Amino acid sequence: MKKLFIITFILFLTSCGYTPIHNKSNIQNLNIEVVEMTGDMSFNNLLKKDLERSSSKESRKKYLISINTSFEKKDFAKDATGKVSNFELNLTSLFDVEFNGIKKSFTIEEKFFTNSLTDKFEQKRYESTIKRNFVTSIKEKLIVKLITLNDN
Repeated sequence: MKKLFIITFILFLTSCGYTPIHNKSNIQNLNIEVVEMTGDMSFNNLLKKDLERSSSKESRKKYLISINTSFEKKDFAKDATGKVSNFELNLTSLFDVEFNGIKKSFTIEEKFFTNSLTDKFEQKRYESTIKRNFVTSIKEKLIVKLITLNDN
């Protein structure tokens, strides 16, 4: 009975037309060109390189994108001596997208809470790692938005 259920489930998924939203073929069908970047340039450069790797120049679906980002590091909590013990890292990205004469704007935000490290070098390195993780997350969310913009 269990085997029959598994076989039926597999057959259902393969024949129902299901495709994951993060399917590589969807990403390969996008030609993403970043035309303007303002704000946090270290983040913008990482995002631009990541988008260029995911983009296909042969695609007819061309998206012109302007990126405006702001990165904030806020004190979140202090210990008994008044020294900052926790930080909140915020990244806000505003995207202006032009596709087939249609202009859309949308914002993607990421937040992360972290403890303060005693070694300042390690703290900077850790924040850099968090920024790279923000790049991956925002790129994936942006691609989903672009795919849904294409479907409309």
